[in-house]
Amino acid sequence: MALNLESKADLEALHTNQVSESSSLEYKASPAVENKLEIAKDVSAMANANGGHVVYGMTEKDHLPTGLDAGIPPKPFDGLWFEQVIQQNTRPAIEGLRIIPISAENGNNYFVLEVPASNTVHQAKDGRYYRRRNFRNDIMEDYEVREAMNRSKTPEPFLDISLPEQRTPIRWLSDDSHSVPIAFSLTVGNRSITPSLYTHVIISVDAELVLTKSGGDEVLSTTHTDGQPMNAIIFKLFVPHHFPLFRERSFRLGSGTSIAIQRKFYTGDSMYRIKYDISTAGYSASRTGEFIKRGQELSLYWLKPSV
Repeated sequence: MALNLESKADLEALHTNQVSESSSLEYKASPAVENKLEIAKDVSAMANANGGHVVYGMTEKDHLPTGLDAGIPPKPFDGLWFEQVIQQNTRPAIEGLRIIPISAENGNNYFVLEVPASNTVHQAKDGRYYRRRNFRNDIMEDYEVREAMNRSKTPEPFLDISLPEQRTPIRWLSDDSHSVPIAFSLTVGNRSITPSLYTHVIISVDAELVLTKSGGDEVLSTTHTDGQPMNAIIFKLFVPHHFPLFRERSFRLGSGTSIAIQRKFYTGDSMYRIKYDISTAGYSASRTGEFIKRGQELSLYWLKPSV
């Protein structure tokens, strides 16, 4: 989960940047806390998919945020209340769930539920299994339930990509054709108890960005499905040249990857596509996002995961 939602400013940035709901992000107005079964259903559906965030206190229209509301009263709605509601109405319990209270600065709070992708499948109180897709929670098909129950038997590598700061300053030198390079962090890990002996990663970045350092094994020019030129950075992790990916340990990928903004984009706002694909035997996943330049700051937002 690449989003970092720890403060009121982080939540306001979702509204400012018009970050849409997706299969990994859902907005709920504060009154939604009155429906305990719906809370558990939403969280279990996200855990049964790819994990993500549920934000309580954000209003939305047509899946776009319309702003923070007045927030949720602190009594009885604290972190323990959310934990009990979710775990008492979901089987089995969801491990690794984070409940983040954020002050609304008026005595109330907003809450961010950070939901991990689960290694099993979770049943809601109504006896059904749900999975989040795009903007809704669907009842899972039988094959999906069986597949989810077998997750622990298959490696499930994941990739986290992040900038140094949520809104990273862009710096320029007067005589350069592009900005000072911005390094972004790549962390690879494994959600399954089954080690991954071979992991293949492709990170594709908009060709409008200057790839100053790849950190990978190979760089190729390619084209996105919508015809947009991309530069693909390929990482090949395999035994015996690398350690297997174990659930207990994540590590930095490559020797550093950095990008820069062309000087022709010095003024104004712009967006640049980024996508990654990660695969191993029996498992593959991909995700698309955008580097967003607003003024002299760069942010990274992920759109939708797919497995």
